[in-house]
Amino acid sequence: MQKTFVTIAALALVQAVEARFNALDADNARLKRELADAGGRNEQLTIDRAELERTLMMKSDELGKSVADLRPVSSTYEQLEGRAKPSGTRIRMD
Repeated sequence: MQKTFVTIAALALVQAVEARFNALDADNARLKRELADAGGRNEQLTIDRAELERTLMMKSDELGKSVADLRPVSSTYEQLEGRAKPSGTRIRMD
């Protein structure tokens, strides 16, 4: 009878260990899938960031050119304004 009890206890222990192993194996598979998905998202975010940085640089260059183009116009406007009115008054451009 004692031998039967030990056999039953050992069988129950083996089944519990197998169940735990299967649960851990399933968790491991799920974590591997999640890691692969996260890697794909990270790669896409890196691509998107590079594209946004390129766009920002292009816009920055365009803005810099626009400011450079407007400086002579502003200077000319200020000169014309200075000739048209006595100092201390400004021309309204409505």
